[in-house]
Parts: sequence; structure tokens; C-alpha cells
Amino acid sequence: MLGEDRNFSKTEYRLVIKYLSLKGLSEKEIYDDMSITLEDQCPSYSTIKNWVTDFERSRKDVTDEKRPGRLISASTQENIDAVHDMILKNRRIGLKRISETLNISYRRGFHIADNEFKMRKLFANEYQNVSMRESE
Repeated sequence: MLGEDRNFSKTEYRLVIKYLSLKGLSEKEIYDDMSITLEDQCPSYSTIKNWVTDFERSRKDVTDEKRPGRLISASTQENIDAVHDMILKNRRIGLKRISETLNISYRRGFHIADNEFKMRKLFANEYQNVSMRESE
């Protein structure tokens, strides 16, 4: 028996699917076998069907393919310093302009401004309330 540890990674699920499909089992048979063994941790039928189809089309790799898009590491020290410099030069600059200039997402620009520098945009009425509290 496998024991109680039935938490597999995506790669492990795919390896099992590949092995069972090479044995000649159909998608339904693979799904039934895995759902009995893994219970609620079993991948969905459509996931199994898609992977079996890929393996039948001579796919050999079970890892994810690289996807196009922006780099995950947009919060580099270089970008953090650039955001800081842009804000210090023009305190009224918007996150949209920052993100377009540095070619990073709006969300990443917000993350850098908020988490790295604890900078927040204050509206006029909020600023009045903050300055009144500080003067008391």
C-alpha cells in the first residue's frame, strides 16, 4: 500500500497517466483507476484526456512548456531603484506611466511602490485629516 501520502505533484500525475496510456488503457480506464486510488486528489477527466491525447501525439516531456510573457522577476533591484528615482523626481507621477516606462506590469509597479517603499497616494481630504492629526 502507498500509505496515506497521496499528494502528488503535476509531474507525478502526468507520469502515471503516461505510463497507463502506454499500457494501452483508455482515458476512462485511467480516470477510473486513478480516482479509486487517489480519491479526491485525482485530476479531472478532461485533464487526463488532454494528457493522453498529447502522449498519443508523441509528446515525451511531462513538464510544463515555457510560456511567453513578461519575466516573473520584474522586482529586480534595478527596477526598484528606477521606480524610487522616478517617484522622487516627480511625486505626482502615476503608476501607469511608471509601468509603461519600465516595461513592467501595473500590478508589479504598485507592488514595488507599496511594499518596498510603503508609498501610498493620499487624496486632498485624507491629507488634511492626516496633517490635522499630526498637528494635535
